[in-house]
Amino acid sequence: MIAAAAVCGIIWISQPQQELLSACIAKERCGYIDDEGKLIIEPKFEAAGDWAKDAGRVWRGGLVGSIDRNGRYITEPRFTGLSFNAGGGYSVEVNNKQLMTDHALRPLNSKLWDDLKGIKLDRRLRREPEYIAVGRDGLFGLADGKGKVILEPKYQEIGWRTHEFPLLFKEHDLFGHLAESGQPISAQRWDEAGMFYNKLASVSRAGKCGYVDRAGLVVIPPAFDECRPFHYSEATIVRKGNAFSLVGRNGAVIRDSLADAGNSSEDGKPIAVRVQDKWGAIDMKGNFLIAAEFDGVEPLEVFGPEPMVPLGPKTVAFIVKLQGKHGIMDTVGKWILPPKFDQVDNDYNGDGKLATFRDGALWGFVDLETRKATTALWSEVKATSRAVLLPVRDGDKWGYVDADGNMRISAHFDRAGDFHGDWASVQTSEKWGLIDSKGAQVTPVVFRSVHDVTPERARVTLVESRGWVTRKGRLMGISESDLQKAGLRN
Repeated sequence: MIAAAAVCGIIWISQPQQELLSACIAKERCGYIDDEGKLIIEPKFEAAGDWAKDAGRVWRGGLVGSIDRNGRYITEPRFTGLSFNAGGGYSVEVNNKQLMTDHALRPLNSKLWDDLKGIKLDRRLRREPEYIAVGRDGLFGLADGKGKVILEPKYQEIGWRTHEFPLLFKEHDLFGHLAESGQPISAQRWDEAGMFYNKLASVSRAGKCGYVDRAGLVVIPPAFDECRPFHYSEATIVRKGNAFSLVGRNGAVIRDSLADAGNSSEDGKPIAVRVQDKWGAIDMKGNFLIAAEFDGVEPLEVFGPEPMVPLGPKTVAFIVKLQGKHGIMDTVGKWILPPKFDQVDNDYNGDGKLATFRDGALWGFVDLETRKATTALWSEVKATSRAVLLPVRDGDKWGYVDADGNMRISAHFDRAGDFHGDWASVQTSEKWGLIDSKGAQVTPVVFRSVHDVTPERARVTLVESRGWVTRKGRLMGISESDLQKAGLRN
């Protein structure tokens, strides 16, 4: 019984605490509340940033520091600025330089840098970079995500945008690749080189390119004039002279005599190719899934949920052009939308389930999975993601339609946000509010702004207060004086 109780105690203690929500009841009076609206940290700061793990970033006297859940300082406010660096990671400004820190602004080492660029191997949301390219005096080195310097700055460039080691580096205007130890994988240097994808990287010397593996060994000899990245593991596109080919990892030609070709996508969907003057699409085995009989074939792509650290591209369908008109085909060559429209588009940062099409001056939308298309009836359609209702513009006003294109909320808003769950933000006469899927007000249209809408809550600014509203319409972190000024209290 004692052992069981101890185990249960460990499980209870290990449960992660919920992140707090920043709220400002007035100018320079900011603190934190929990997701029920209970005040956790008194509003005594000039500003309060989003909660991160176990810390909130706060400002006092124009300086930034961090606090814990009890309001105690983790890092006293002493830095003039906080930076979220390219590729992730944190730093603060010291003497016009960057001091590398963790999320709570605790210095990871004492060194000062000119530039910091995160190298994120785990691309999931909210994951911090495992390595960081560190720059000083125009040169770059390498540190791990905990701040340990593996390599002092010595290279002109380090390819931080990759999600895979070895890293590309440039030295004396030549290129090589760097292992996680900070050492080059070989003594070879190249005129040009690419980043590693799926354990292979392109290299070039004297105008000819091939590929090397992670040990620096040449696995496909330099014999081509252009070498595309192995975004997908099985094959990629190369060019020799004016002819393009699909080649496998061993350099064997899978499909040749292509007049032009697009790039491979990370999920192995077909590649758009041109044969003579007609376009089609081939799979990674060289089979034509879309016959080469169209005037154009172009992938509809999305880039995943984190724009600052792209996960893509991922192909969701193809725009097909025929005799001046546009349609949509799926990735196995079946029509989703016939080629009779003037334009087809999608949202690169969307969920990849919807696309829009234009017929003359008006737009409609199609669900790429159900293949259900509306009539083109609207001046504009926002098709970021599949939702209960979609924003459409009719003339100069916005409303909402269902998946069949039926108008469910009349077009009388100046602006309309996406539905998240069953509510959305709307603007009328420069003020914002929130409505439900029947068009009823969840809140009055009284806010200066509405941001960060989720199915549970949204961030709002009233007069001076910056707080939150729940899906049930309950305001949190808003001062009584603001409520009175906005007419929400007698």
